[in-house]
Amino acid sequence: LSRLFRNQRGENFVEHLTAVRMKAAERLARETTLSIKEIAARTGYPNTTYFFFFFKKSNSCTIGELREKHRQVQH
Repeated sequence: LSRLFRNQRGENFVEHLTAVRMKAAERLARETTLSIKEIAARTGYPNTTYFFFFFKKSNSCTIGELREKHRQVQH
């Protein structure tokens, strides 16, 4: 199943799942005032530290930095 997924999508299932979770986390960070802990839990990361690591790796910034950039664009 894993090989079939990679052949069809060009990425393995874990990479795909992480990308989907990070996209959801980005949206929650921009559109809500949820805490990092709440965003982590809603995107399937019970460990906030683990979530924070993946978010920063995926977005090259923290949730706070992303929210600040989003605020500046809106004003």
